[in-house]
Amino acid sequence: RILEGEFLKYEEVIPDEFETKIIIEKDKFLSSIERTMLLVSEEIKSPVKITISEEKINILMTTEIGSINDNLNIDVNGKEIEIGFNSRYLADALKNIDDEVIEINFNSDVGPCIIKPIDSEEFIYMILPVRIKNE
Repeated sequence: RILEGEFLKYEEVIPDEFETKIIIEKDKFLSSIERTMLLVSEEIKSPVKITISEEKINILMTTEIGSINDNLNIDVNGKEIEIGFNSRYLADALKNIDDEVIEINFNSDVGPCIIKPIDSEEFIYMILPVRIKNE
């Protein structure tokens, strides 16, 4: 049955231009994000901190249980950025992608992150960041 009504115009929320674009191997990135999920629970919630710099992405999480600090090689086009995410939301998106290599786009540390295949518009995932404490 077809539903009637006004639906969110999601196309207007997805930016056309991005300040930072990275190309990354999905399986390596997902593996690193899944390791961070071992450090969170209902009582202990902490965002995963992602820092993008020249040819590297740093995935960092520190909780009372322990810490993870992974570095992965990436292709970067744009400026450096430091951003935080709920690791569960990020992992859920990555688990549903069949492509081996993906493109991730950013505009700022408070704007949405867009994950998509490199050569097609088959899908687009948009994940909102969380604020991270600067230590």
